[in-house]
Formats: sequence, structure tokens, C-alpha cells
Amino acid sequence: MSVESQPVTPTQHRIIIVAGHDDPLDCLVEYLRQQINQPSNLTHCTVIVPPVAPHSHIRNHLLTGIGSPALLGPEICSLQQWLARSAPLSVPVMPTRTSELMLAEALQQHPELVGDNNLWALTDSLLTFFEQLSAWHVTLPQDLDDFTDLLARGYHYLSAPAAPLNQEARIVHTLWQAFTKQQAGEGYTDEHTLHALRLHASLQRIPDGTQLILLCPLQLTPVEVTWARTLLDCGRLTIIVHGELPTTNTTPSHPDSPLAQLLDTLGTAHTHYQRTVPNHYYQFLNTTFAPHVYRDPAQAITPAAPSLLQRAQGFAADCPRSPLQDRITVYKGDNAEQEARAVDIQVRRWLQDGKHNIGIICEDRRLARRLRALLERAGITLQDRSGWALSTTRAAATLEAMLQTAEEDYAHLPLLDLLKSPYFVLEQSPGLSLATVFQLEQDIIRRENIARGLQRYRQHIQFRQRRAAQHTDQDAPLLKLLDLVESLCAPLTPFLTGRHPPARILSAMLCGLETSGMLQRLDNDPAGARLIEEIRLLQRSLIGRSLDMSWQEFRAWFGRALEKAHFIIGADPSPVQLLTLEQSPLARFDAVIITSTDLTHLPGKVPPTPFFNDAVRRELGLPTSAVVHSHRLHHFLTLLSQATRLLMTWHQDSNSDDALPSPWLELIQTFHDLAYKTSLLDHELRRLVLRHDSQICDRQAALPRPSLRPRPVPVANELPDDMTASMYQNLVNCPYRFFAAHILKLRAPDRVREIMERADFGSRIHQVLQQFHSGPVSAVTADRTQLLQRLNAISRAVFSSDIEDNPEHRNWLNHWLECTPHYVDWLLDCLADSAITKIESEISMIQTGDDSCGTLRGKIDRIDHTADGITIIDYKTGQLPSMPDIIAGENVQLPYYALLAGQPRCQTVYLGLLQRDKHGQPVISEQRLDIATTSTLALQHFDRLSRLRSALNSGAGMPAWGDEATCARCDMQGVCRKQSWHDHGVPLPMMSDSIMAGE
Repeated sequence: MSVESQPVTPTQHRIIIVAGHDDPLDCLVEYLRQQINQPSNLTHCTVIVPPVAPHSHIRNHLLTGIGSPALLGPEICSLQQWLARSAPLSVPVMPTRTSELMLAEALQQHPELVGDNNLWALTDSLLTFFEQLSAWHVTLPQDLDDFTDLLARGYHYLSAPAAPLNQEARIVHTLWQAFTKQQAGEGYTDEHTLHALRLHASLQRIPDGTQLILLCPLQLTPVEVTWARTLLDCGRLTIIVHGELPTTNTTPSHPDSPLAQLLDTLGTAHTHYQRTVPNHYYQFLNTTFAPHVYRDPAQAITPAAPSLLQRAQGFAADCPRSPLQDRITVYKGDNAEQEARAVDIQVRRWLQDGKHNIGIICEDRRLARRLRALLERAGITLQDRSGWALSTTRAAATLEAMLQTAEEDYAHLPLLDLLKSPYFVLEQSPGLSLATVFQLEQDIIRRENIARGLQRYRQHIQFRQRRAAQHTDQDAPLLKLLDLVESLCAPLTPFLTGRHPPARILSAMLCGLETSGMLQRLDNDPAGARLIEEIRLLQRSLIGRSLDMSWQEFRAWFGRALEKAHFIIGADPSPVQLLTLEQSPLARFDAVIITSTDLTHLPGKVPPTPFFNDAVRRELGLPTSAVVHSHRLHHFLTLLSQATRLLMTWHQDSNSDDALPSPWLELIQTFHDLAYKTSLLDHELRRLVLRHDSQICDRQAALPRPSLRPRPVPVANELPDDMTASMYQNLVNCPYRFFAAHILKLRAPDRVREIMERADFGSRIHQVLQQFHSGPVSAVTADRTQLLQRLNAISRAVFSSDIEDNPEHRNWLNHWLECTPHYVDWLLDCLADSAITKIESEISMIQTGDDSCGTLRGKIDRIDHTADGITIIDYKTGQLPSMPDIIAGENVQLPYYALLAGQPRCQTVYLGLLQRDKHGQPVISEQRLDIATTSTLALQHFDRLSRLRSALNSGAGMPAWGDEATCARCDMQGVCRKQSWHDHGVPLPMMSDSIMAGE
């Protein structure tokens, strides 16, 4: 050990600079050894560490370094903790939540200052700026003109300030004065002023003999500098800093600049601590991030300054073997999932290699969540020192579903999310269970297509009871369930309109939670309890506030509060820790992974503010964005210099060019490539990521065998007794689809359609025409104008409820109204030689015997009587089937209806109601089969139906055809597992085992 060839003693220089490649904790151990005045007694010493420093790690390092099994002292705490104990002051401090509300009140009192800006975004920006002014003890000029002149100097205006600058100055100055005046008037101070008062008071209250060690500070505010100088001068404080003192001038963005600025402000002599000789690895980092790389763009680089290439070549000449080999690797993934899997695999590899202390630096919370899931799947717990935004917890999601249910008139999506939440107390009412929720979802919401409305849900439950022709208690739990939801959301209903005190809204929210039983369940859950705690903190922050909010403003304010609040998940000790870059100082690991080393996260972006650029902030004496970046770079390089094994990961989506690597990572890779002509990419890790067997999965379950194209054989008594046109069409299109839908009775889940689809539109048109033709209409008595008016009136009435649900549905109505004149014209021509006899007619044909086709049923849209017989008309609002498909038996509907009608002289028509000609104009088109063709096809289909029934009764297989056209519109996709067929594309036998044999 050497400290400028001198030991570290308390009587020498009070500032010690620990070399960047050494551990400042080693220096702390050496210093404390000399402070022991009794065996293992350091109670007179206090080590002040950064707020996020790992206290347990520091204490363990001291025990090991001092070599004592037990140690009295030193106290290890942050500066804020030490001040709260050493200089307790009973000064009321305004909480941040209250400050935010006070500032919002001031903005509401000055609407001309808000303009079109978002109230809460403006409040956040102003509050952040005001807190920085307070932290750095910057006092704005009392006169607006003086403040405007100060800003003009920052913006380098040579003439009179422009109007936008005057407006910016007026907003900040007016609100700053109003904010500070109201804060003082209510008897509050802010936490930064209290911090300054405690610093001053602590100077008089430090017990004799106490020694303070300020460990690794990176930045001190002016009042902290004054406090530190006072203690340094009287020998009561020692400061240990970590890094290299720059030998040249650096810009604020250089990693050494925080240390240089700190020493410059303290203005006290210092000494150096160097325990080991810098190795090639540390020299590589220092040479890569050389000071002149960070000179101001406006400052020309001197000819003597070597370029990156020259430095790389010179370093390689001095160190022929790469010092990064087996120490730093890089992984680049094609997407976020690959990056998460790479981290998961690398952690498991290191644990297998015997590493017991692994750190993961992650600035991307979404990636952190996925990583936690992957590691827990592998049985590896994760200590997360950052926690989660409270808004991302399941408890907050349940509360969000509750608020959306109330504000969206009990819309089905948030309602179902709420009902299926583990926090929703179904046991509050007897007889309720998840089965009740499932019944409400399937039988009422989806089957009845009810998108929203508590009363509409109840009405359709009553309609369901009427259709059952008797009242039973089967639906009583559904009504109880809706009553329970109403008890939860009803207290919020009065606040959906108008402006109200937010405290009353929060009270109504808690009232609903308590009435429904959810409050107790939330309190019994860690995340839920944290959520309730935050709500109560918000309630306390509103005491004395006269702020009123609309529902939208309340939702914005409440949502931002949950975004800012954090929930830290408790976990048992784990060999793997998850932390951010700011939490990394003084943390030491066997191996480190730095994730998301892309431009977005490293260095990351300083949150934008609408007020003042860096030049103005420098003029005001506030830290600039360059200072923030230099601190992050200092943490980054400190982490690299202390790591024995390190992996840096990032990803770039293949379909996006937005993601770029971090300039820090890019600089390291470029320097290494120039020096050693080799890449840092970990190709072995990439190979493992792409291998399926590198993923953790359940190996106990047997793998499924390769599947064949299904060809089930139905049992005769399971065959349906009836056959409809749609069932017959399914049987022709794909026998397996018929088997799944009509023998297994499977069906795709109903979905609520808030936007009308073409199938819904076709149903409405059928309903319109049924009502329109319900009265007698003839060519003799019919008047075109009257017919058109009646048809349009019926159309508007049928579509009225749909338009009420969604105004966009009016487009469907208008589309139909364009066609109604053409339909009336076609109808009058048709009625000249025919008469409408049946509308929406349900017909069945029953046959018995082994060779019969069973019972055929169907619903025919319309039957007209003509001199030659009857005409069966089927309405089509979509594309008409082609004539070749009808003749070939691929489309069965018209011949099937003719078979049902049982008339010897019958012609059939597909009537296209919404067709367009080549000019895009609406027309009515026909696809007509004459009497002879209809009769021939009907007999052929009768014969095919008989043979199909006979084959099914005899145990014929029902294969899945697998043709693309049918599969594209099949609602049984996935059941047949077409993607896993290993006989896909092999021709199917069409004889003995096929129900289509003989065709």
C-alpha cells in the first residue's frame, strides 16, 4: 500500500483520492484501522455513504478487512439519516404531493399562464425546477425585469428579449413567487431548506471525538460544501473520493469532471491512495475514454492530440494481448426476448461456474420484468433494489379496471378484468363464484353481444328468463353479481361530470372498496396494502387544499401519482441482484451484466423540460444535462473498472432501425477493434440463445408424437339427427370441421362486437326485409315512392339501436340506403309476374330408413309464387357464390332449399343486395338457377346426403381436407393441429375410409 509513500493518518490531508482501479472500501479499512482507540471499537466514527449504497456489503467488507469477528461501530448511514439523528428539528416540511397540489392551485388561479399546456405536465416541470432552485439555494430576482435580463444573458440575446422569452420568464417568476409565498404563509418549509438548517445545526452538536468519513460523494450542493469545509478545517471530517484527478482541462461531460469540480469547490489539499499498480485492463479504459475525446465541439483539438486510431495502435504496441479477453464480452440480440434470454443463460452459466454474487444493471423495467420471470422459471430468485412503479402492479390494474368500469358505463372489457381479479370478493354475496362470472361473460355479454350498460345486462338476463318460459333461480347469481359491482362503482358515479374536490373522489373510491369487501383483501396483500397507503397519503396531502378537478383531471393526477410511487418486492437473499446504474456505487460483484446498453438507456435522456436550456441553467447556477451525463459515465466506468467478468447486452429489432448502441459501448468496441482486430461479441452465447434446449422447461412430461391429419370415426348414436344448410356446407367443406362443430359440439368463443361487422349487417338487412314484406305488396297496388319511404323508415328503425351504441354504425345504414331504390325497382319488376307467399319460412323434411338422409331443416328467406311454380330467394349481402361452384356441388345452399321445399317446379335465386357495378354504383344482381337445373341439383344432393348418412352410420372416417380456402375462414383453427401434420400435402384416400367415397 502507498499513499504518496505515506500512511493515511487523521492528522494529514483530509481528502483522500482513491485510484480508479482500487476499491475505496480498502482505503476505508486502512483509515479505520488507525481510528481504533479500543479493541474492535469504532463507535466514535460515522461513515456517511451515498443514499443508495449497500450498507450490509460495506459492513461485511469492514469486518473482513479489519480482521475482527465482531466490531462495535462504525455507524453507516446516509447524510440525511445522520442529520435526522444528529440535528433533529421540528420544522414542518411540505410533502412533495402537497407541493404539487399547491402549484396546481396557483396555475388554476393564473389560467393565462397555462394556455393550451397540460396542467399536470406543466406542474411537474415547474415543481422539478423549483426543487432544483431550492436544493442549490438559488434565489430568483424579485423584479421580473431583472429575471428577464438574467435569462437573456443565458440565451445570449444581444438585443431586447423576444416575446417567447418574456412569456417564459413571466410564467416562472409569477408562479415561483406565488408558490414560495403560499408555502411560507401556511407555515411550511421544503425538504432542501430543512436539510440546510440541519447541516448548520449539526456543526454545533457533533460530540467531541466524533470522526465523520464522507465516502465517495460525487456532487455536493453549495450549502453542503460550506458544511464540509467547516468540518475539514477543524479536523472532524475526512472525505474519500474515487477516481482519477484529470491532468488536463475537461468538459463537464467527461467522467473525471465530477471529481475535479468537487475538489475545486472544496479547495482543500488532498492525498492519493493507491494499493495496487494499474493493470493493462484499467489502462485500456483510461486510454479509450481519454480526456481530449470530450473537448467542446467549439474547441479545436490540438495537432498533438492523438486520434482514436493512433491511441489504439499505440496501446496495442505496449500490450499485444487484449486485456479485455475473458473479461468483457458483448451480446447483441435481434429483439428484447433474445436479450432477456441471453441474460438468463449467462446468469445460469456463471452460477454453475461457482460465482455467488452477480449484479444485473438494468434501466429498462420491461426487460427487468421479463428477466425476473425467466430466472424464477429456472428457480433463481432475484433481489430487486429498484422495485416497480406502483401503477404496474396487479392491485393497481384492478383499481384501474374499477375506475374504467365506472366511467365507461360498465363496459365489458374492464368489467370482466375486475370480476376476474383476485382482489374482487365474490364471497361477499352467497352463491357467487368464478362460474357465475363465466356465465355472465358467455351467456349474457358474448352470446347476447352486450358491450356495456348495467341496465342492459339486467334486461337481457330478464329476456333470457322469458325465453326459458319459466322463472328459475338459475340467473339469480348473475343479478347478485351485478349488484355487487354496482355497490363498488356507484359511489364514483356522481363525480363523472362537473368539478369536485379530489378528496371526496378518493373517499368515494375507498367507500366502494370497503362496501364490496375489496379493501380488506387489498390490505392483506403487499402490493394492495402499498396501493391503499398511497391513496391515504394522497388524502392527507389534500388537507387544506381548495383545488377542484374534473374527472379527467382527477384521473390524470391519480394516474401520475401511481406512476411515481414505487413498490419494492421483498425477497430472500439471492446471489443475483437487480439494480440501476445510480445504485451501483460501492457495490461489488463477482460478475456483472449491464443490459440495455443502447442510446436510449446509456447515457439515456435527461427528462425534457419546457423551461430553460443548459446555458440558462448554468447562468442560474444549476447542474446541466452534461453534468448528469458525466455522473452516469463515472458510474459506468467505475463499474467496468471493478468488474472481473462483465457482459454488456443490447438488442436491435430486425424491423426497426431506431435502436442504436450506446456511444460508450460503441467507443469500447471500436477502440478494441482498432487495437486488436477482434470483436467483443460473444458468439457462443448467441448460439446458446438460439438453441431451444437452453431454455428451462418441464422435462418430465412426454413430448407429443408427430401428428397425422385427423380422421376421426364418429359413433352412430352421436351423429346429429337434424341437418341444416350450414351443417351440410360444413360437411362438404371439411368433414373434420363438421365433426368438431356438430358432433363434439365445439365452437369458437363468442366475442363482443362493439363495431358492426358484415355478418351483423347482413342480419340487420334480413330483419329489415322481413318487416318490409310482412304486409301484402303487389305490382298493381304498389307505389314506388311509398314503398321506398316505408323501406327506408323500417331500415332506420332497425339500425337505430346500433347507431345509439356507436354513431359509426350510421355508415352501414347509409350504405344500405344507397341500395334501397334499386331494391324497390327490382321488387316491382319481380312482382309483375309473381307474388310473395312466405317470408323467413322454416321448413323441415323428415325421412326414415337406413338409406334416408335424416331430418333436413332450414330457414328460407323468401318464397314467391309464379305461374310456372315457385321461386326461392336467398338474400346475400356479401360476395355471391360462383355458378361453377354451385353446379359442382361445392356450394349447397340453393339446391338444399329446393330439396326442402319439395316442389317439382322450383327455381332458385341468390339475390345480391349490395353489389357494385364497374363504375362503383350500387346494383341488385342475381345468381339464378332455372327449374331444370334446380331439379337436377336437388336430386343429386338428395342422393349425396343419403350416401353421407349411410357412410357415417357405417363408421366412415371424417378427414380434415386442409385446403387453404376453407382453413382461412374456419373457426376451428388449431383444433385439427394442421401446422403439425407430418403427412401434410399427401393425397388423401377417397374410397373406403372417406365419407365422400364414390364422388
